[in-house]
Amino acid sequence: RLSLTTIGQPKTEDITKTVTAVVPGATMKEHSLNAISYNLPSSDSNKFPELFTKLEEKRSELGIDSIGVGVSTLEEVFVKLCSDVTTNFAQDRTDSAAPERTYKRLVGFPLYFRQMFVLIRRFFKYLWRKKVTFVIFQIMLPICLIFMFTYTVTQKDAPKTKNNARAMDLDLYSAMPQRRVLFKVDNVPTLRTLSDTYDEVAFEPTPNVEQAIIQIGEESLAEYGKYLVGVELNETDAKVMYTTTVR
Repeated sequence: RLSLTTIGQPKTEDITKTVTAVVPGATMKEHSLNAISYNLPSSDSNKFPELFTKLEEKRSELGIDSIGVGVSTLEEVFVKLCSDVTTNFAQDRTDSAAPERTYKRLVGFPLYFRQMFVLIRRFFKYLWRKKVTFVIFQIMLPICLIFMFTYTVTQKDAPKTKNNARAMDLDLYSAMPQRRVLFKVDNVPTLRTLSDTYDEVAFEPTPNVEQAIIQIGEESLAEYGKYLVGVELNETDAKVMYTTTVR
């Protein structure tokens, strides 16, 4: 920055011609009653000695009292930049100029449907984030509790049955002559075991044990007294009917 003080009012036109003749890029910054200053581009710093010499030679002619040179301050640079900016407010696009976005207002059933949809979506998002906790506490734990409760109730209410099975020992009646047993067997090999165990007992097959015993008793009590039991066997059950002779 070139600063000049003058005797009286500065000869602005003559001083400016002298400065720009040496440094064409120089621009006048300001002037007052007895002072004038110029901005000198730093790119022309090699021409500054010639400029100072020229000003010294024309000092009396231009009415220059003193010559000073300084560096522009940061504040001056900022003011210069701001003064160089021109703003066209007519072309500025502000937020108020942008069209405001509008939304359709929902009422009635569409509103309820939208709210329900949002709630369901948020619920499933929550489940996805808490999937491990959900599986344990919302699925597995209730199932285990229901199973334990059902098992406890059924075991508590289940009737306790006693096994009233009795062993059949036909040797208890070995003193009886001509011991006989009526039997009905449905493809069960157990009868062979009985006949091998009691080889002195006659095993007689019949399609209906109960009816056969009644019929024998009606025909002859003597024959009825020779029969010890009636046996019905199948793959799952065994039924033994003792006659009145051995009860």
